[in-house]
Amino acid sequence: VVGTLTNTSGTPTLTLRGSGNIGGSGSITFYNLTIGDGTTATTTLTSNVITTNNLNIGTSSSLALGSNTLTIGNNYNNSGALTANTGAVVMNSGGAGNTLVGNMTGANAFYDLTFDNATGSWTISIDAKVSHNFTVTAATAITAPNGTLEVDGDFAGGAAFSQTNGTVSLNGGAGSTQHITGSSTFYVLTANAAFTRTLPFAA
Repeated sequence: VVGTLTNTSGTPTLTLRGSGNIGGSGSITFYNLTIGDGTTATTTLTSNVITTNNLNIGTSSSLALGSNTLTIGNNYNNSGALTANTGAVVMNSGGAGNTLVGNMTGANAFYDLTFDNATGSWTISIDAKVSHNFTVTAATAITAPNGTLEVDGDFAGGAAFSQTNGTVSLNGGAGSTQHITGSSTFYVLTANAAFTRTLPFAA
């Protein structure tokens, strides 16, 4: 991988250009992680990665997660391509005003997407798809997009989850079971009725 490594408050900022892997023994921590900055970069995670600030995927660049976990301290911006594989994205900022923006549907869908900080708040700014589980472990506020948030696995929300407009679409496959848990308030909630499925709601 060709790139530059700078230091911010004792934590490195990595900007990648070219093709290669990010991996090592245990989790690797960066301040900012940028995949491509006006160049084409193709990057694959081979271990868990933590970015304590922002994750940016540049135009014409791509990031593949494999089966690893990518933890993001603040904002997610995908102007290129994400291949989630069976990997997880965990948003864990302790601050307000964080956003998820860019390409988040189709081939750029998340596999597992989790929000996990009791003092953090996030806005999903545009249509997004989670092809497996959507989980709010802890948060102050999760604002869904005005368009569509599609979830193909379990939806574990809570009081922090809100919609002022838009749709949550439960779109699991034939014969699937999608569990809906947490005291979420939906604006519009739909489920794919093209085939028989089970949608248990927690009591």
